[in-house]
Amino acid sequence: MSLGSTAEKLRGVGVETVGVVATAADRARRYFSYRRPRYPVAADPDLASHRAFGVPQVPFTEEVMRVVSARRDDLVRTLGLSVGPGGSQEALD
Repeated sequence: MSLGSTAEKLRGVGVETVGVVATAADRARRYFSYRRPRYPVAADPDLASHRAFGVPQVPFTEEVMRVVSARRDDLVRTLGLSVGPGGSQEALD
């Protein structure tokens, strides 16, 4: 189930969902121009809202970055994109 369909169900009972992304507003606008959300989204590059609500921040250790990189590579393969080593980030951007 996606957050969009959950947000629509919640809206039906009077609850409004708001998304917060940890990136600059211009980058979020660009991303969401291709993938329109079904709920309002705010950009918070400094993570002030995350700290205010006690959202834990995962440190970007080498292990975390290896997992992120592996999942990104999996996604690129799933999409059938052909890229060289280390090229998955650019391909997805």
